[in-house]
Amino acid sequence: GLDAAARRDELMAVYLKHRKQDAFELLGLEETANLLDIENAFLRFAERFAPWRFAGGELKALQDKAQDLFLAAGRAFGELIDVERRNALIQRRQTLRRAPRREPQTDRFAIRSELLDSEVQFKKGRALMAAGKYREAIPQLEFAHDFDPQNSLYRCELAYCRFLNEPRRAAEGALAELEETVRIDPKCGLAWYYHGLVLGELGDVALAEPSLKRAIKLMAPDRRPIEALKNLAARSSRRSRR
Repeated sequence: GLDAAARRDELMAVYLKHRKQDAFELLGLEETANLLDIENAFLRFAERFAPWRFAGGELKALQDKAQDLFLAAGRAFGELIDVERRNALIQRRQTLRRAPRREPQTDRFAIRSELLDSEVQFKKGRALMAAGKYREAIPQLEFAHDFDPQNSLYRCELAYCRFLNEPRRAAEGALAELEETVRIDPKCGLAWYYHGLVLGELGDVALAEPSLKRAIKLMAPDRRPIEALKNLAARSSRRSRR
């Protein structure tokens, strides 16, 4: 069987594409596939990405993604064995084929090497964050973190992006991730910086201030934590005057 690294690569390559694929593409089927073909393709896919296969060891971090793929395959199977839904899908595909294509047909199933490069995906995630597209950035940052879970930058960037995407719901989890990051890597200035920013947004000035001061020392000459500390002091001053 595949070793852990190969299984991780296989899962991430499929996971990063699956939301853009229709039922035929996900299960690797032609439109002429019969019921037996569909059943066999689904069983093969389900066996490859059954969540229990990712339940332990270094693959455990990928179990949620395996679950997503497993459920997506179930939905694809349901669509293809329903005659009306399958015919509707075929009609949509035919319409798309008649429209101008941006990429050659041969590229559809190609796995680009950059999909398996955590640094490339991390940079894409950072670019999406900078553009304010936090929801779109999360899968890219998750990919980088899953490939290199010991990388403190990947971990803290993902935690902060989740917070920016859903500040109220994700605040507690983001703080826990950032605190774990600085516990493992106390010299990760970016983690201290994001920790201070999240606490500041939550109004906890007393805890935010020391985190930002630590970030200033570790991130010099980057001025972002300095500016964040100034903003924190200004907000605190305005509140005290009310």
